[in-house]
Amino acid sequence: MEREQELAIIRRAYAKQILAQVQVDNSRLEQAFAEVHREDFLGPGPWVIPRWLGEYVRTPSADPVYLYIDSVVQVIAERHLNNGQPSGHARWITSASIKAGEHVVHIGTGTGYYTAIMACLDVPGASSDGGAAAHKQIVGRQRHLTFHWRSSLQGSRAASDRR
Repeated sequence: MEREQELAIIRRAYAKQILAQVQVDNSRLEQAFAEVHREDFLGPGPWVIPRWLGEYVRTPSADPVYLYIDSVVQVIAERHLNNGQPSGHARWITSASIKAGEHVVHIGTGTGYYTAIMACLDVPGASSDGGAAAHKQIVGRQRHLTFHWRSSLQGSRAASDRR
């Protein structure tokens, strides 16, 4: 089995588990969670994730398989920022009842992972190919925005350090 096929199976299982955990039955959302590659929104690995008793632990390697769990991932350690818990976002996205073709504004997008998931819901008649195309477009935009987001956070930190 090729690595991409293996990751596709892992992503599909992750999507099913995330939605099952919060008792959400939404095939479009499940497809979006399975198709949007979480690692594309978290920078290069290894990544830092929380474990028991508030301890954060680095993943053993940069293998994206370690990201497909229902856990936050640390984004900026010194600011105590993470990317948000998948099951919580699945519930909130479901409660928003996003319909295909609707315009959605996501305030406070962070790294853009959940924005990408919502964008996949917005693709009218999205198929696997449609979701993948939306994902590729969003990844390119989010890499640009994430750079500016991190730069502005670092800039605001520098400004607050001068006070």
